Amino acid sequence: MQTMVIIESDRLKEFVSSVLERVGVSAEDAAIVSDCLVDADVRGIPSHGVSRLPAYIETFRRGFNRPKPTIEVHRTGQATAVVDGDDGIGSLVAVRGMREAITLASECGIGMVAARRSCPFGHAGYFASLAAASGCIGIVLSNAPAAVAPFGGCQPMLGTNPIAVAAPGGERPDFLLDMSTSVIARGWLRLAARNNESIPEGLAVTADGAPARTAREAMDGILLPFGQHKGSGIAMMIDLIAGVLTGAAFGESVRSMYVPGETHEYQRRYTDWYDRLKASTPARGHDAVMIPGESSAAIALKHRREGLRIDSETWQSLQQLAVNLEIPFVTEKRLCSSDVLEPNSTIPPEQYNSH
Repeated sequence: MQTMVIIESDRLKEFVSSVLERVGVSAEDAAIVSDCLVDADVRGIPSHGVSRLPAYIETFRRGFNRPKPTIEVHRTGQATAVVDGDDGIGSLVAVRGMREAITLASECGIGMVAARRSCPFGHAGYFASLAAASGCIGIVLSNAPAAVAPFGGCQPMLGTNPIAVAAPGGERPDFLLDMSTSVIARGWLRLAARNNESIPEGLAVTADGAPARTAREAMDGILLPFGQHKGSGIAMMIDLIAGVLTGAAFGESVRSMYVPGETHEYQRRYTDWYDRLKASTPARGHDAVMIPGESSAAIALKHRREGLRIDSETWQSLQQLAVNLEIPFVTEKRLCSSDVLEPNSTIPPEQYNSH
């Protein structure tokens, strides 16, 4: 049995914001970062949620991130821009970039924004969803520190390089694809490594090329791209666009849109596309065809209704932050015992490739 803590998402956001403000982040920026982190937990992606808050605070201490960055947006064309993140928290830079892309799309029908001097930004789907909420299709690409061997190689040269696409669904659920280009996202392994959980073969290899059989071996070894040469090629494409093209770091150095006025036609086509997929015959062992974003939306609805479950180790790290920073800790909580955890339960099979 694993002890979990149940807490309302809004209460958790307030606490995360107070921690960030205490270390020098502005109230406005803290609200953005806390919303991004808690949204990951709400959507059932704890690997990218509040468990990362202590690491964020540590980056300020080491000078890796700036708590008060001067983020600048430079338009480079009628529908393009570049965001200089000034080494700010990645989620702040990404939100600023997506807001600019949405503005450009409202003016030109399409907007493309590149970012440099940024840092890890959490789960890519959060930023793509901002576009969907504004009636746009959002596409988000990011490279990451090298941890994945390219197809045919045995040296980590590529990041997990996530890609996210969100599209507004109108009266139907939004489409939201959020995935890494490695077989498994590194964040899931980081959580599983706490208890050195076993993992299936095919996710990673050790430094000498043997199959990694535990999360710790995988973290110390090399992750594999999904789909062999296909995932490797997509990861390279993302590295080219997010790193080489933008002037940001890449490789080992890493630290279609609709025209305004066609909204109704798009909604009609999306509804038709969605309904046809949902009406198609499911394969044996499946109840229905699932659209990317449906599973996380159901999890989010449950968490908003019943509260978030935060594992005891993450909860204790948040408590320690509160003590160190001398700020009040969240008190409205209750303890519970989760269901018996099956082997590899930190990394459910359906999340192997989720970002």
